[in-house]
Amino acid sequence: MDAHYGIPLSCWCTQPIIEEVSPIPKYPTDCHTFPGSRYFICKDFDEYGLHFRRPWVIIVLEELQRLRKHLNKLADEIEELSKKLMSRRP
Repeated sequence: MDAHYGIPLSCWCTQPIIEEVSPIPKYPTDCHTFPGSRYFICKDFDEYGLHFRRPWVIIVLEELQRLRKHLNKLADEIEELSKKLMSRRP
């Protein structure tokens, strides 16, 4: 899965992704977040940007959009197959 879209399984460095809750601003990029923010973050995250770290809410919203798109595609396929089935009936 693309690490920039949806729920990641691993970092670019192949380390596992964990969920983290920021009790206080811990990294320089936390200046625009509130304490208690959740992140998907590389197990070996450092402040130099070499590892994966993204806000939980953004990733979950992206995953929801991906699932909705897939659901709509499946619904269209079901509708198309239903029409084909109904057109074959006498």
